[in-house]
Amino acid sequence: MSHEASRTGAPILALNVGQRLSVNHNVITVLLRDGALAESFDDISAQLICLEERHRHPVELRYLVEWLLRKHEARYTVINSIASYAIVPVLAGALIPTITLVHEFSSHAGPVSSVRDALTWTTELVFSTDIAADSFRKEHPTLLKKPVHILAQGPCELPLLADEAEREAERELLETAMRPAGAEDALVVLGAGFVHIRKGVDLFLATAAAALRLNPKCNVRFVWIGQGYDPEVDPHYSVYLAEQIERSGLEDHVILLDQITDFQAAYSLADVFYLSSRIDPLPNVTIDAAMRGLPIVCFEGATGMADVLRRDETASKTVVPYLDAETAARRIVELEADAEFLQRVGQATRRVAEEAFDMERYISSIEEIASRAVDAISQRRADLETLSDDPLFNAELALSDEARRMTREAAILCFLTIWAASRTSGRPFPGFHPQIYAQHHPKIFDMHINPLADFIRQGEPSGPWLHRVIRPDLVDRVMAPREARLRTAIQAHFHYPELIDDFLDRLSINSSPCDLLLSTNDEAKAAVLRAATARFRQGRVEVRIIPNRGRDIAPLLTAYASEIAENYDVVGHLHAKRSVDVDSALGERWREFLWQHLLGDRHPMMDIALSHFADEAKLGLIFPEDRHLCGWDDNFEIAEDLAARAKIAGPLPEFFNFPIGTMFWARPQALAPLLDLKLDWDDYPEEPITTDGTTLHALERLLPFAAQEQGYTYATVHIPGITR
Repeated sequence: MSHEASRTGAPILALNVGQRLSVNHNVITVLLRDGALAESFDDISAQLICLEERHRHPVELRYLVEWLLRKHEARYTVINSIASYAIVPVLAGALIPTITLVHEFSSHAGPVSSVRDALTWTTELVFSTDIAADSFRKEHPTLLKKPVHILAQGPCELPLLADEAEREAERELLETAMRPAGAEDALVVLGAGFVHIRKGVDLFLATAAAALRLNPKCNVRFVWIGQGYDPEVDPHYSVYLAEQIERSGLEDHVILLDQITDFQAAYSLADVFYLSSRIDPLPNVTIDAAMRGLPIVCFEGATGMADVLRRDETASKTVVPYLDAETAARRIVELEADAEFLQRVGQATRRVAEEAFDMERYISSIEEIASRAVDAISQRRADLETLSDDPLFNAELALSDEARRMTREAAILCFLTIWAASRTSGRPFPGFHPQIYAQHHPKIFDMHINPLADFIRQGEPSGPWLHRVIRPDLVDRVMAPREARLRTAIQAHFHYPELIDDFLDRLSINSSPCDLLLSTNDEAKAAVLRAATARFRQGRVEVRIIPNRGRDIAPLLTAYASEIAENYDVVGHLHAKRSVDVDSALGERWREFLWQHLLGDRHPMMDIALSHFADEAKLGLIFPEDRHLCGWDDNFEIAEDLAARAKIAGPLPEFFNFPIGTMFWARPQALAPLLDLKLDWDDYPEEPITTDGTTLHALERLLPFAAQEQGYTYATVHIPGITR
């Protein structure tokens, strides 16, 4: 698969990959857009399909793949360039192994959501450079958990014009342009690529101007070859470049040529290649130039070629600070002034290039990766069959709203794919943590096995990956309040007091007595809370005004800590969550989910929770069964320090369950390690706080470990049909 057939970097590489694969395979080529190389692709293909614009819709692509599979048995697909993102989920949905070759930086890779889907659904990911892979990891953090391959391509061959006369005319044009009369001995600095700001043509010109300022007598000529320079048609970048050439006085030292077919001729006429790109992972032209022994001037941090050159002290002399046109000019002037230095750098560049770039090795590695992809998809087919034949998989819990738009088989395949991509997923059924199971069964990672499928095939064994789940729809009897005899309080923080009426409505569904220990951060909000609770008759009400610090956890562990520890058998902790600074809709759904599970609406959840506490002396903590599997994130070091202070025995495990959102029911004795910390207001971060990596986030995650330290167990609550 190639996103187009233009005579540019990625399609040229796609053609070279196809040529070599066609030696041992029947290659079917799909071009998502036509171009000058279409005929060359046809020459190496058992079948060539070139799509029109209207056929690139995902539905059209799905029909195309279905049609292909009726005609051919596809072993695997090589998808060249993330620009072909639209077809990746389609192929993966048909269980075709896919190897996606990524040659771009994340910032230049199309719509974020579409690229994320492609990265998720591809079987194997191959990046040309570490620097490109890192850009995608930063944009898509789940990639940190997915093994990827870093593989530099080899030198590519570009089809030449068939007509010898045309080739000769092109060579004469190049010679005249690059080394005209009077400039036969000039140092020719070659740049190449489509004329675009990403390619840094303006930096190329700025470097030329700087070189002439450094040495007005410098015998140097700058030549750019590539499509797109037309000041009469392009009123944006081309006009700016033309103005730059004129105002810098570069007319006699710079020339911009259109695209050519024979770059080897250009290399033979050049002395230095200058990669002026702002970002460019590993362009073919730099590989070809390096293999010809041309020194490569490039920017640190802009390209993987800089990392390759850094392997040799001499070759690295031409790597300059990012976008530093002045230093680039200085290097070029030094090369022009010292022929021996030019030769040494060129020879060193060729040596590192010959070690780094080998097309046969590249193709061999792709075929090895393809075999791995074939095995992975074979295992996915087996896992799909296992989950399809067993009722345990809960699509709604694993995928939430997405599941409602899918068939069961499609939902299972989506779940399997997400796990393979990120080593995490939604919770596949209540009470099961797939990451904990995988951690105890390491073969899962080595053999591409899904933990739920393995769990089913192994007979659903018991272990730390399972925990108790309370299902209110299956509760036979809710204990009467007098039977429970539990001194109960709800400590609730209301930064948004307008939610108090909804809180009280849900609480009224329950019949158990409880006190309300409310908190907020100013008198006006406190007045709203007092007015709303004036008619509350299930227990006493106290409203405290506290500093705007520590959010909802500080009222529990600081403002009301001693009262909770001394006066109550069970405490509920809730708050008026809104998340207006992040995603207000998400905040509303999240609060609805948590309050449904802990207060009620469909079921009297406070009564149900208290019944379980009354029946089970060792039950210390109850919280909602969240479909999301969150971990320590940026909170591990903070949590370790707090755990040591709270005398919670370590080590803290990598994977665990906790009350995401910090709402729960608990025995104060189960919270004792955290209550005994006696945190003061200064122990909490000042507002505004970050979305992760604070004391608040660490305390949230330590709740089940505090209960465990005290000898208590925990249970989660799951109400079918209510997820977030």
